[in-house]
Amino acid sequence: MKQFYIESIQGSSKQISRDIKVDIGNEIAFPDEVITKSECIFIKFSYPLINKVIFQFTSKDGFTKKKFWECINQGYNKIFDDEEKAVGKAKRICDINPTSSLINRQATKGPYGIWGYKIGDLWIECVIEIFPNYFELLIGS
Repeated sequence: MKQFYIESIQGSSKQISRDIKVDIGNEIAFPDEVITKSECIFIKFSYPLINKVIFQFTSKDGFTKKKFWECINQGYNKIFDDEEKAVGKAKRICDINPTSSLINRQATKGPYGIWGYKIGDLWIECVIEIFPNYFELLIGS
């Protein structure tokens, strides 16, 4: 089992972006570092989801840190887009309950059951290769 980090050039965790076309080549440390030469990987997405999901990604050239971040970003955008299509846009808790000061996202009951956080609140803290070409994410917020 190996692990690696996708960090910004400032040394902090890399944030997930709502913009799936963003070029982060100049923003992450060692973007061309090869993670795997395999053409196919699986990434498990579990936070902040009630219903975890595994997505498959392919790349004929294998996966660098930059390409891996793009896959994670693409996966989270699909999750949040699918959830919104299924149940509508989630509100903030303070918008639902005026006596609450929580600005967190309300939990939704769509295909993934997203709770607590918007996509821009998520940070990649660590990636763990559980077995060859199967990765799990440690995501913070």
